[in-house]
Amino acid sequence: FIKTSFVHNGYLAAWFKLGLPGLITIITIWILNIRYSIKLYNQTDQFIHKTLALGISGTMFGLLFVNNTSAQVLLFESVLFVSLFSAYLNHFLNREKT
Repeated sequence: FIKTSFVHNGYLAAWFKLGLPGLITIITIWILNIRYSIKLYNQTDQFIHKTLALGISGTMFGLLFVNNTSAQVLLFESVLFVSLFSAYLNHFLNREKT
């Protein structure tokens, strides 16, 4: 066998590094981002927000599938983009309520 220190499945890598609660938290955040982006898309009439909501949901779906072959969940850029997506969706969904 060849020794390696990198797990190529993102879900297994997150489980190994963060434990089961961390993995469940990350997957929950991703699924909520998809759900909220679809909700924002349906609630708004502004073209820019519809476009960004579709982009966010597409990116989040992509992350769900890409994590099967690479550990995107643990990369700084992925965490940064998911955090920015969450902040954007939270801001505009709360603004739409008022």
